Amino acid sequence: MSKDKSEFRKEAMLSRREMIGGATQLGLLAAGSLLAANTVAKNTGGTSSSDRPFPAPSSPTGLPARREFMIRGGALVTMDGNLGTLSAGDVHVRDGTIIAVDQDLSAVAVPTIDARGMIVMPGFVETHWHLWNAIYRNLVTVQGRYLAIKHELAPHHTAVDFGRAVRLAMLEALDAGITTVHDFAHNIVGPDYADAEIEALVASGLRGRFSYGWPTALSNDQVMPLEDIERVQRDWMRQPDRIDGRLSMGFVARGPQYTEPAVYRAEFERARELDLPITIHAGPFARSVSAVRLRDEGFLDETTILVQFQRATAADLDAMLETGAWNSIGALLPHLRGPIESDITNLVRMVNVGVNTCLSIDATPTSTVNMFEVMRSLWHLGVPGGASGHAPVGANVGAHGANVHPASSESLVPITLQQCLEMATIGGARALGLGAATGSLTPGKRADVILVRATDLNMVPAADPHAALVCSGSVANVDTVIADGRVLKHGGRIIGADVETVKREAAESLAAILRRSGS
Repeated sequence: MSKDKSEFRKEAMLSRREMIGGATQLGLLAAGSLLAANTVAKNTGGTSSSDRPFPAPSSPTGLPARREFMIRGGALVTMDGNLGTLSAGDVHVRDGTIIAVDQDLSAVAVPTIDARGMIVMPGFVETHWHLWNAIYRNLVTVQGRYLAIKHELAPHHTAVDFGRAVRLAMLEALDAGITTVHDFAHNIVGPDYADAEIEALVASGLRGRFSYGWPTALSNDQVMPLEDIERVQRDWMRQPDRIDGRLSMGFVARGPQYTEPAVYRAEFERARELDLPITIHAGPFARSVSAVRLRDEGFLDETTILVQFQRATAADLDAMLETGAWNSIGALLPHLRGPIESDITNLVRMVNVGVNTCLSIDATPTSTVNMFEVMRSLWHLGVPGGASGHAPVGANVGAHGANVHPASSESLVPITLQQCLEMATIGGARALGLGAATGSLTPGKRADVILVRATDLNMVPAADPHAALVCSGSVANVDTVIADGRVLKHGGRIIGADVETVKREAAESLAAILRRSGS
């Protein structure tokens, strides 16, 4: 096992005693013993409160200013192997950095966010999302029509439309507790389109990776335009003040699934020359992808993300393990095309043998921005037949009542709650090369933190924090979101953003796109 993988497992490993401690604390919260300390909100169990009001936007970016504060009294799911899960604890934040995490930091006199009745955890890390078409939501009224709609409308976007779509998606990410996003930008028509996406990413206050991609209308026998990539590196990524230290860059391509070797090799080689990590689709949508071949060609390593790679062969698994490459599983998981039995079983097998796995939203026209839902789908589907001696209710049953996992999967073990949380936090951070910066509540890392109400009706009794998050959690429970030390959502309300304007402009852009397309 590689050093990276060992560190990953250590970072996320929890002891039984820690889990019981967390369960005890949340059980008390669910019973209401600490509810009086919180401001009661309509239709919920409560909201977080602070002893001083949050400042108005005052930083050069127009975002709320970073400040020093303490998150007090929450149940801490740290995703840090040394700290584990604390039944109640405090998180000290200063200038965007986590200074300390402990059971009691009351000796430190700083402004406080009251987290009693909350689960405090690292913000979710998303690893594959086509932000530019976020405004296509609710256009797909027939299953399988997403790609047709995308190809029909893609040529009719302006750069302004791109910026508005990304702003909409990033606000929804913020609302959902996602603090890091990977922008799989697979319709870059020109420099102004790239700039519009990057500007919206930076303005959001969230952390992310912008991965430069091809224009949707490009023929698969043509190499994608590569000239503008160096400009983006020079004018954006090498200007840390301009990107507020929160944005990195990657490269996305059609890869062997859609293009011949001469095309994808030219693209991959340029990405390597520019030191850009590569992400490609590898799901059951076109030609199969061979991780073995990518490894042999020098294009597979620990920075490579293969998206929806459920149909990996045994040799592919070995190549993934050898190189440390990542498999990004998306919100489309429940309706994988083709033989779902083998797809899901193979995914469980990949997780069992230790293939690096992370989670993604994919495309909002066909899925919701909800990492709780992605984790929950994975956990329910990831139960091999015979693992518990019987078919778990609702876990192994397919659309027609058939067991999802064939008998040959009985030697596999179920995907755990802890693994789902790993994939949604520290796993995603490591996939994006950000494991040293985010993904866990570790002193020295940047303060990407969310507070999830454990006292809402859908969460009580919150007997175990991991089960509460994966099995019961929803976007509606996300009370507070802190990204890079800035409080961007508090008490269930987004701070420092004109939400109504973003919604109105997104709707206006979609209407204009439809008019231009003649739809």
